[in-house]
Amino acid sequence: MYWENPMQYLRPPPRAQIKVVLLGDQGVGKTSLVKRYVEKSFRSEYKATLCADFVTKEVAHEETTLVTVQIWDTAGEESFNSLETGYHRDVDGCVLVFDINKRKTFANIDKWYSQFLEQVETWDRPKLPFLLIGNKIDKDLGVSDQWARDWCATKGGYPYIETSANDGRGVGLAFECLVNLAFGYHPKEKDMSSSSSVLSIPPFFIAHSLKSFVCFATSQTLQARARRRNEFSPMKLLRGIVFSLTS
Repeated sequence: MYWENPMQYLRPPPRAQIKVVLLGDQGVGKTSLVKRYVEKSFRSEYKATLCADFVTKEVAHEETTLVTVQIWDTAGEESFNSLETGYHRDVDGCVLVFDINKRKTFANIDKWYSQFLEQVETWDRPKLPFLLIGNKIDKDLGVSDQWARDWCATKGGYPYIETSANDGRGVGLAFECLVNLAFGYHPKEKDMSSSSSVLSIPPFFIAHSLKSFVCFATSQTLQARARRRNEFSPMKLLRGIVFSLTS
C-alpha cells in the first residue's frame, strides 16, 4: 500500500530570483510605476532618481514558484549614463518607458535600447526579454498606439503595454508580463537556495551607499563631541560656580 509523505506539504515552494531594470528619460514615470506596483501608492511629485535605486517584491509564478523580483529604477538624465555603472549585469529583463504625452521621450527609446544592448553579452542579445511601456495614459495622448506597436514589431515583436501610475491602469499587467518573460529567460541559472539568495548589487551602488553612511555617521559623531565639549567647557562651569555663590 502506498503512503504519502505528509511532510511534503510542509515544504516551502521553490524559490527563484529575477532582476529587471527600467530605462527611459527623466520624468516618464519610472519611479511612479515601481511605487504603484510595489507599494500600491502614487504621489504626483517625486525627486529625480540621482543614480539608481532598487526594490524587491515577492510574487507567485504559476502558483508553484515564489519569485523575488529585484527592480532597478535608474536615472534618466543625459548627464548620467545609468548603463555605465553596471546595472545591466545579470539582468533578466528590461523595461523601456516613455511618456505617452511627449513624443521626444518615445523618440529616445531607440537610444536607451541601443545603449543597453551595447552592454549586454553578444550571445545574450537575441534572447533577453524587453517590454515597452507607454505611461501616463490618464492624460492627453501624444504618441500613437500604432507607432509604439510598429517599433516593437521592428525589434522582433516585443510586447507593448500602456499604463497609468496615477490610477494604476495596466501597471500590474505590465509587471506580470515582465516577470513571466524574465522567468522564462533562464530560470535554472536563477534558482535560489538558502545559501545563494543574495541580491545582485553593483559595486558602484555599494560604494555610494557606504560613502553616504560614513558621512552621516561622521557628522553625528562630530555633533555629539561638540555637545559634550559644550557641556563641560570651563566657561560653563565657571558660570555655574558664580551663580551658586550669588544665589
